[in-house]
Amino acid sequence: MTLTDAGFELFQHLTARTFLVLDTEYTRDPDGDGDRIISLAITPVVGGKRVRDGELYVEMNPGVPVDPRSTAVHGFTTEAVARKRRFGYYAPAVLDALTVPDAVLVCHTGSDIRVLRRELERLDEARATGDATVTVGLEQLPELPIIDTSPLPRLLRLPGVGQRGVVSLATLCQLVGVANAEAHHARADARATADALVKLLLHAAGAFAYASLEALLEDHARGTTHDPKLPGYIRSRREAPVVPTEHLVRHDSPLTHAGTPAEQQAWLELAVECVRLRCPHLRTEATLAAQENGAALFDPLVALLATVTEPGQAGTLLGAVAALITASSPGADPPAAAPALAHTRALRWWAKQRPRSKPPPRASRPGLPPAPTAGKVTVAPATRCTSR
Repeated sequence: MTLTDAGFELFQHLTARTFLVLDTEYTRDPDGDGDRIISLAITPVVGGKRVRDGELYVEMNPGVPVDPRSTAVHGFTTEAVARKRRFGYYAPAVLDALTVPDAVLVCHTGSDIRVLRRELERLDEARATGDATVTVGLEQLPELPIIDTSPLPRLLRLPGVGQRGVVSLATLCQLVGVANAEAHHARADARATADALVKLLLHAAGAFAYASLEALLEDHARGTTHDPKLPGYIRSRREAPVVPTEHLVRHDSPLTHAGTPAEQQAWLELAVECVRLRCPHLRTEATLAAQENGAALFDPLVALLATVTEPGQAGTLLGAVAALITASSPGADPPAAAPALAHTRALRWWAKQRPRSKPPPRASRPGLPPAPTAGKVTVAPATRCTSR
């Protein structure tokens, strides 16, 4: 991005403080005691550039079995971390890496600061029971203001964000042109988040969105490491839905190839969860999946319409159905002239249903079917239809 002299001067002002980008990979505690860190990375951004000096990356034994669902995300297994040291061993180095004068902590979603605080609280609990080996805890965590890069694009009106209150890291990287070849690796994600932050601040400077970093922090209102404001979502007048971090993680691997039946089944189960949460990312998922999977996904997705009961769920679902039908095919000229799912049945269904779409009845009215759950949705065999 090319900045004017005034824009470059503002960018220097916005990046005068050091940014410490934190990312973690973790697993759930089987006893319900929060999450436990498996790997942690801290990447500094100094003078508007990501630097290696002061970077930290550690892997550890979480002290509990690694949940298979967590393994499916980041690849760590119970066996792989069994011989590693526990968090308490690395805590002094982690706190030292965060002890930078006038720094700002950056993370993508508030989960990273949440799990770090819980690990430090556990150290406090161990020290309170007489464990003399524990020398640090939550009290030693420096008080740093927080920037959360998941809602920041909406705040800065980044092109392509639209009305989405939050974006996944994969979507953010795509929007700002940052590569991340090792998604769900703490060091790679921290570096990608750092690069994306620089791009966001360049955009803010070019648009003269904020006269100072302090003004941005005040409007962003994510709190500090001592008093984080979680979850980090920006509300619109219609109140954007709160989407849990655990759900956002599932959007980091979109179905962009011809999926196997199992992959298409997993996509539909994700869609069920998206509809229940009114997740704004379902439409993007459908757009990306449409080219290779639209015919297989269309009928099961339409079948979900009969199950929605809460306000906003039908709109979420119809947006995904529309994306399956109208996503442009590669090489189409013009792009809108060749829908990815350009078969007569789908297009006729959409032409009939679109003008009749109405908000769904509220769930409190008697006689309504239950809201959709994360249960299984079966992929029906794709039928061959005649294209226009």
